[in-house]
Amino acid sequence: MKISIIIPVYNGEETLFRCLDAIRSIDYPEDDYEVIIVNDASTDRTFRIVAGYDIRVLGLRKRVGYVESLIVGAKNATFENLIFINQRTVVKKDLLKNISNIGYMPIIAGEVNIDKYRSSQDALIYILRSKLYNPHYPQKKFGEELWITKKNFKKTYKSTKFFGIGKEMFLAISKEGFSIENSEDWIYKKIVYENKTKLLSHTKIDINYVSKLDKKPKKKLIDLGKEWADQNLSRFNLFSVFYYLIHIFVLVLVYLYTNYAIGVLLGFYFIFIIYISDSKKDFGIVLKTSLGAITRFYIGTIISITSKRKSS
Repeated sequence: MKISIIIPVYNGEETLFRCLDAIRSIDYPEDDYEVIIVNDASTDRTFRIVAGYDIRVLGLRKRVGYVESLIVGAKNATFENLIFINQRTVVKKDLLKNISNIGYMPIIAGEVNIDKYRSSQDALIYILRSKLYNPHYPQKKFGEELWITKKNFKKTYKSTKFFGIGKEMFLAISKEGFSIENSEDWIYKKIVYENKTKLLSHTKIDINYVSKLDKKPKKKLIDLGKEWADQNLSRFNLFSVFYYLIHIFVLVLVYLYTNYAIGVLLGFYFIFIIYISDSKKDFGIVLKTSLGAITRFYIGTIISITSKRKSS
């Protein structure tokens, strides 16, 4: 299998050298793969870093964005099998051998190694994902292969840090353009829903992702709440019904049992913490961070709802 590895980069000096060092160590016939860097008009030391490697570089004079960078890379690829890698992704040396042995595309990484306890925010996100996408997250507890279809699409975690796809399919579904305003898994929706093709998540596609420590985690949680509300509360669905039922429940509880309302709500809160925690360490982290995180996330949903009412 001949493969083109495409790395869209914008101001990647922080981690790009680790990404490229890992790719240079890949154990695979040199004639059977190529590496293409799409430098999206970076303003940092990205160009200097890339110049130290014997790889193909497509330098863009004006920034076009992540999606267009993918398309530029795909159109200039030599081979028919494309792999897109995030600039913060560190691959293993057997990556291409495993992809070739599996022999299927489109494919995504089923094993994304992130330091769960690097920060309280990382731990909380990991814990919530393990419950939200149970039993598929982490995938190694579920199985080596996970076939993603329309039936389980919303119940599976789909990493956007690495994915492989045929060149013909990618260029075909990119003709109408992509939108990443509401969701990171835009391309996967195109593949599964519009192209009616199964997406394979495989644990032999094992990568490390060097996530960025957020300098403003509190603001990010508010923004996440707003984004989630924009996507899920703008129409009638299970999320919107559950969201408003919680408000009704709290109002009725406060009205009928004012003296006991706080105790009951705290009781539900501790039950929630116990439910999502798999260890004493998790319990401590969730107890410490979840109340503030939930509050900020909720504020984001209120901002979304009120802004839409004002605009209408």
